Amino acid sequence: MAVSITKEIAENSRILSEVIYKNYEHDFLVELVPKHLSRTQFAILKLLFNSGPCAISDIARLLQISRAAASKNTDKLVHLHYVSRKEYKEDRRSTKVSLLKVGQRIIDTYNRWNLKKQKKAMKKEVTERLRNGSTLAEVEKAHILMVYEQAERNKAQTSDVLGIGLNTLRRKLRSYGMD
Repeated sequence: MAVSITKEIAENSRILSEVIYKNYEHDFLVELVPKHLSRTQFAILKLLFNSGPCAISDIARLLQISRAAASKNTDKLVHLHYVSRKEYKEDRRSTKVSLLKVGQRIIDTYNRWNLKKQKKAMKKEVTERLRNGSTLAEVEKAHILMVYEQAERNKAQTSDVLGIGLNTLRRKLRSYGMD
């Protein structure tokens, strides 16, 4: 029974984190990006930032969109000078999309902005939870799971944001039934 409750809490935390994350992204896109970007275009920039150059087909597969949608959104990003698009030498039918410095600056700015927002929200959340009788272990777990989901389950990025070692994070996630 405790395991199912833990999984339910983890799933609810994941859903809450996803909603918060989408709201943060929307606020960022409205407030700080000089030219309007759709969520899909922003997702392409984040993907290229985290994964490096990708083929259009890989972008489509990873973002679960059609190749036509990936190509159309990439074209707008090329026009804005956020990414470059070049043919592969081996196969001219495929193109490689790479993040340019302007696109990288947008994601760097977003990451700094998001971290600042997370810290502010977490400080408020921790204070509220402790007032309501949560233990420090429960608050820590909620915080770790929130950061983990916001980092799109990227353990290296999560451990960096939290300031803990990767092995420590893995051990904690295992104890929460998340690994």
